[in-house]
Amino acid sequence: MCLKMIAKIQTKSKLFSFIQHAVAGYVSEELFLDEASTGASGDIRQVTEVAKEMIMSYGMGDKTGFINMENLEDAQYLGYRYGGEKDYSEATAQLVDEEIKKLVDKGMAGAKKILTEKKKYVEKLVKLLIEKEVV
Repeated sequence: MCLKMIAKIQTKSKLFSFIQHAVAGYVSEELFLDEASTGASGDIRQVTEVAKEMIMSYGMGDKTGFINMENLEDAQYLGYRYGGEKDYSEATAQLVDEEIKKLVDKGMAGAKKILTEKKKYVEKLVKLLIEKEVV
């Protein structure tokens, strides 16, 4: 579970802040390089896991509400028990997918807004790093 790496107890806003920060590198590539790279693959994995846990384990979904849809000891693969039985309906699975995507998209939009507003500072930092960085 990804959240074990972050801390034991977190607020919804703190977890969302983690998502927003984790997507910032990917968003930066799109803004400043006009193309994303594979460099964000670990960030994508972490962001998806945190968003999934927020919705499925901690009841932080706007549409899904305060319920736990994943027994972390029994449901070991994509919401299915080892016997193949799912703990929730296809309609609920669709809501979960929408909620996860909404969290990630909102995090990306927030990161893009901040990076766009602070673009001149990012560019100054890049220039300074190019001048001073020793490889």
